[in-house]
Amino acid sequence: MRGCLGGSAYTGKICLFQDDKKGAEEMASTKLKLGMIGLGQRGFGLLNTLVLFDNVQIVALSDCYQDRIDRANKVITEKGGKAAKGYPDYRGLLADQEVQAVIVASSWETHADIAIACLVAKKITALEVGGALSVED
Repeated sequence: MRGCLGGSAYTGKICLFQDDKKGAEEMASTKLKLGMIGLGQRGFGLLNTLVLFDNVQIVALSDCYQDRIDRANKVITEKGGKAAKGYPDYRGLLADQEVQAVIVASSWETHADIAIACLVAKKITALEVGGALSVED
């Protein structure tokens, strides 16, 4: 399995890309258990889109502001989902064994460090913007 998260506006699905047809069919029939790190404007906008996908279950949320976690959980439950676990520190989300993949939507200056931590935790990792602030990064 390739370690990437892909989205398609055409199909309205988010799926893990598989190298073999059987694996791809299996992934299409199961829900991706997703964690989100960063619930500011961009993260909250992504969450509003992700709750519409039938093959994604948001199981964990992380933000340093509890009111953002509460607001995100309100959206999840209003769309018929189960409230996600909330973590004020993203490292708690990364330790959560239920989380298969993570979308990092934190402040730009934290993307690279958090993405590296996600990969070290063996989570499929996606960034909502570029992962570096400079060529040196």
